[in-house]
Amino acid sequence: MHFPGKEDETLKGEIKTLESALDYHTVENRNKRKTLQERRNTLAKQMEATGAAMQHRQRGLNELHQRIETNLQLAKNAETWEWKEIA
Repeated sequence: MHFPGKEDETLKGEIKTLESALDYHTVENRNKRKTLQERRNTLAKQMEATGAAMQHRQRGLNELHQRIETNLQLAKNAETWEWKEIA
């Protein structure tokens, strides 16, 4: 299973390692860090989108639950309801 948070921490650690490496000032090192940071940025956007989608789905589930409760109450009332004859 893939955990974006864990990957983000791994990328963060790799970036720190590269920043403190002896060749931190080289173009190759800077390019590696830039690539890793871009991947972190992409992950952050994906996690944000996933969070928003989860909130949207949760709202939908809450609305569905409310509709079920309302329909159950209506069904309960319908079981006991009867026509009253006027004398």
